[in-house]
Amino acid sequence: GGAPPAFDAALLVGDNVYTDFNEAMPVWRVPFASAYAQVLGDAALGHFTRHTRTHFMHDDHEVRNDFDVASLMRDGPHGARLYEHGMREVRRHLLLRNPPPP
Repeated sequence: GGAPPAFDAALLVGDNVYTDFNEAMPVWRVPFASAYAQVLGDAALGHFTRHTRTHFMHDDHEVRNDFDVASLMRDGPHGARLYEHGMREVRRHLLLRNPPPP
């Protein structure tokens, strides 16, 4: 319910989820999906994004706290798998929601 928001567009530029977790956790157990479900399941955010052209962007928390690609690659195969899994979830839950370019 409620009136549509009075915005033409919104840029959500990161800190969409915090996936801070135990570093020893196997990659497949990192709770990416539940983190996104909690945020994207919020009724107010859902109302806003249904009525406002919204663009999502990821930042340094969507894969691991303060992550950067170079540090993940230094972690070897585990870091590479974490990056691949985390970014796949970013695309699945956030970036695919972005409207096409004009």
